[in-house]
Amino acid sequence: MKKHILLLLHLFVSCASVLACGNEYEERTSLSGHYHGEYEVGSKDFYLVHGFDTSALLNRKKDLEHQFSVDHSFKHQSDLALIELKIGDKLKAVQILEQLYREHPKEYNIAANLGTGYELIGENQKAYDILNKAIKLNPESHQGSEWIHLKILEAKIQHKDPSSIMQLNTDNALIDFYKKLSEDEIHHYNEIKSQLSYQLDERIAFVGPEDKIVGRLLIDLSDLTAITESVEQAIPYLDRALEYDPSLKSLVDSRLTEINSARRLNFIKKHWLTAVYILSLIGIAAFLIYRWRKLTR
Repeated sequence: MKKHILLLLHLFVSCASVLACGNEYEERTSLSGHYHGEYEVGSKDFYLVHGFDTSALLNRKKDLEHQFSVDHSFKHQSDLALIELKIGDKLKAVQILEQLYREHPKEYNIAANLGTGYELIGENQKAYDILNKAIKLNPESHQGSEWIHLKILEAKIQHKDPSSIMQLNTDNALIDFYKKLSEDEIHHYNEIKSQLSYQLDERIAFVGPEDKIVGRLLIDLSDLTAITESVEQAIPYLDRALEYDPSLKSLVDSRLTEINSARRLNFIKKHWLTAVYILSLIGIAAFLIYRWRKLTR
């Protein structure tokens, strides 16, 4: 009898150790609490970085200045102006781009860069007008995401709440919102997520904390990631949103509560059978111990 009890305890320990095993992958959990695959930890490197590689851009500037001195190409001059926008004199860059735009009004790159320049020096209406023209020259530029840039400028000009930019309407309960979506709608939101991701990567390079618009858009990117990918991949965007707008803390806390709820549900769904098995072993072991003690009295 004692031998049987020891065997059962050994099985219990072995079974419990299965739950403790680890590897170099992380779970992906949907908002509904369902597990749907794994992704490598290294695959989620964060890309939304503020600032530019000054050394690389200065080297690029030298090369462009040499080429421009040889051929006086307007394209080289436009690229030089873009470098100025990134790490130099923004007003000088705008003046160069204004002249280039007068000479080459059909060049998308010049018009788009001029729109960015206007925004960086606070001329939001001019930025909106010129960007509108640029999009008509190349509607598919920046993965078709420039409509978001226009929405951002519109919010700035009209002093709208940043939540009006994407209009996801997810503030109350993200899980409830997710449950109502069809597969086609999720696919649609995946496209929007890619576009917003592109726009934020570009914007954050120029704009550092604090900035309420960037903070809100990071919340929107987190929501879209939770809807289309997993709650685990959405978390870093929430952390970053607080860097840009600490006033978002209550909304971030609400999101984290929903995310943790989905993860707990996923754990229960994934491990309930193992839990039942372990509890059964414990029950059997307890019964055998009871019987053994009764027999040895």
